Amino acid sequence: IELCENCNLNSVNWQSQNSNTSQTILGIHFIDRDNGWICGNNGLVKKTTNRGQTWETVSLETFGNDMYEIEFTDENHGFMAGTAGQFWYTSNGGQTWNRANTNFNFDLWDMDFVSSESGWAVGPVGRIFKTEDGGRNWTQQVSGVTSDLYGVSFVNKYFGWVVGLNGTLLFTEDGGNSWSDLD
Repeated sequence: IELCENCNLNSVNWQSQNSNTSQTILGIHFIDRDNGWICGNNGLVKKTTNRGQTWETVSLETFGNDMYEIEFTDENHGFMAGTAGQFWYTSNGGQTWNRANTNFNFDLWDMDFVSSESGWAVGPVGRIFKTEDGGRNWTQQVSGVTSDLYGVSFVNKYFGWVVGLNGTLLFTEDGGNSWSDLD
């Protein structure tokens, strides 16, 4: 297994970069080695086109809500989730962002998209939400737990895992129509 091209793992170093913000950064996603996004407290959204050497603020009407997670499925389709049911999507590489009407007021702490259309988001008290239209509409799935859920990961539109408070670990093999507790 090759971890990286032309790299000596004994000499890999992390370099500090200046985000030009004092806000807490909660989410990060890079589309490729140059282009990336961060999001965070009080509606923080920034992008870079030069590997994080400089970050440009993206102005959105997030109403000061925290943005927990940002993800792109390709260079055009991106998604961002936050407090009070805030969910944003873009189909033009972040040139413009649209806010989805989620019709719920629950925090979305993590999300995962397997395509530009299919994705899941998780939040408090066992809440799992699914979208099949790029985040424009969401349906709640029955998790069978009341623990806060903090992470979600799918390998395709059928197989996925959710993790949460007090060791909660859930698995689905049918796109979330049913969830099994793996504890």
